[in-house]
Amino acid sequence: MDQNDTPLLDALAAIERHPLSGFGAPGHSQGGTIPGDLKRLLGRRVFRADVLTPKGLDDRTEGKLALQRAHEIAAEAWGADFCRYVTGGSTQSLHSVLAAVAGPGDTLLVAQNAHKAEWSYALAAGIDLAVLPVAYDADWDIELGVQPGALAAALDRHPDAKAAVMVSPNYYGVTSDVPALAALCHARGIPLIVDAAWGGAFAFSPALPVDALAAGADAQVCSLHKTMGALAQGSVILARGDLLDRQRLWMAYELFETTSPS
Repeated sequence: MDQNDTPLLDALAAIERHPLSGFGAPGHSQGGTIPGDLKRLLGRRVFRADVLTPKGLDDRTEGKLALQRAHEIAAEAWGADFCRYVTGGSTQSLHSVLAAVAGPGDTLLVAQNAHKAEWSYALAAGIDLAVLPVAYDADWDIELGVQPGALAAALDRHPDAKAAVMVSPNYYGVTSDVPALAALCHARGIPLIVDAAWGGAFAFSPALPVDALAAGADAQVCSLHKTMGALAQGSVILARGDLLDRQRLWMAYELFETTSPS
């Protein structure tokens, strides 16, 4: 697969070369109804690029397969079996992954420093959370990660847990021992999910820590808008291996993703 291919960019360029008159969404008609001051500030091309499937660009279910091709290229780049771009930030990505592994009454093991996305979804979905303590560096006054011993003890206390959810790297750039944590989870037959919101670029430089997926995680969520130049709210769900039901993950993604992606 050619990592230089740009199927979404190519689709947008084709639309610009062959513009259409729009009679549907988006209502600004490729910038036609946007106030002049805003068009002068941002440029008209940004509004011409805001298109939906009927204008020639894919959404998640139909079109010319540009989005499917983009997912496949990204999956190969990260070494994943499953990839989906997400337009609602990593909060939406995490909701999708959690929905794929647990339902009402189930238990998840969640790191103490988890993002509010995990807590809010568990509250809404009726999932029980067992909190994993996070090591703390008093000298630097920063949190570290979940230690393997803490996870092992939690797995003993909660043998019916459906998955473990960690943050790596955290806001301070501290990574967890993902290989050891993954080995503990896999020995119990459950997936390790990593909130790697700040670690999307790890897979692409030997100067950075090892990417969570390459280190043994079954799924990771990355905020592409944080460290990789995507527009605000750009995120990605990545998964590999057989412990996480791929069909259920795809259905959870469909459940939460907007029907009007741009």
